Amino acid sequence: MYVYNKFFVIGVSIACCFLFTFFGGSSCLSANVKNSPKETLSYAERLVLTNPDSAFLLIQKLRKEYSDRKDVHALAVCNQQLGKIFHYQGAYAQALTFYLKADKIFRKEKDRLLIAQNLNNIAQTYSSAHLKQKSLPMFKEALKIFQELRNDKGIAKTYSILGKFFEKKGTYDISFGYQQLALQHYKKINDSLGLAKVYNDIGSILERKRQYNDALKYFTLALSINESLDNRLGQIGNINNIGDFYRKTGDYRKALSATMQAKSLAIELKSKRELISACDNLAQTYKLIGNTDSAYYYSQTASKNYHQTFKEESSKQINLLQTFFEVERKDSEIQQLKVDKKITLISTGSVVAICLLLILLGFKSR
Repeated sequence: MYVYNKFFVIGVSIACCFLFTFFGGSSCLSANVKNSPKETLSYAERLVLTNPDSAFLLIQKLRKEYSDRKDVHALAVCNQQLGKIFHYQGAYAQALTFYLKADKIFRKEKDRLLIAQNLNNIAQTYSSAHLKQKSLPMFKEALKIFQELRNDKGIAKTYSILGKFFEKKGTYDISFGYQQLALQHYKKINDSLGLAKVYNDIGSILERKRQYNDALKYFTLALSINESLDNRLGQIGNINNIGDFYRKTGDYRKALSATMQAKSLAIELKSKRELISACDNLAQTYKLIGNTDSAYYYSQTASKNYHQTFKEESSKQINLLQTFFEVERKDSEIQQLKVDKKITLISTGSVVAICLLLILLGFKSR
């Protein structure tokens, strides 16, 4: 009897070790995954515009770790960041996929602040994809949540986005009204960067309405704030707009002076978008004063930089999508290997269990 009990214990121990090793080990390994530092996500965010494929791989790695650890909140934030990467690169279908994954988790977690912020992201993606009829209800839902939370920054930003939304639709009075509301809330929380953006956007609306003197006042206010913040990139757009004002009001000398300043700053800060805008404005101004050679030169410079920028951005988008599909393919292969391995382990485990049972029965018969 003692021999039977001894071998029974040994057999059960072997079986348990086998089952733990093959079926329980993976969960233990997942539990030992170390927390990824916040710096990694922050670094990935900084790569979004310059190296989107590298940013994608970094965030995808974090996403897998958080998924293994079942940290759903961090996983949702990663999904949101991946949505931003694809949005910036114009891959709107993929952006929406990740934004909607984040939305599902945020709603399950009942994190209303992140729900509202993510709704603005989704709405802007729909708007960029020319699905404006889908974006407006989401903007309004986000605004309602921010208002219920009394989150002035969120309210201000949503009003500002809505203002830009209606400006692009050509409904300038509605756009102006939303920007004025945004202005009130940014003033309430003393958000200088937000104020500078809204002042510039209001100037743009007034310029479209040909209220040039009022537009100049707002462009100047925006420039003054950006100078106080040393926001040099923001200053380029403000100076460019001021140059545009002088061109449209016939003061070509001041127009050239301001736009040349914007061009120099754009070159210094390596902002091709602002450089294109400045060169285009210079071409128009030189054409108006009859300097066709300079007009042609700056028109060609704007065109050259535009095509170069388009080529670079297209290349980034292709690289990002290629990286995305490669990761998806590898993940699919890994999942299939896991399934195959599990089937093999179950078969092997069954054989081992039967052998152990036969051994135990043999000892019992003795």
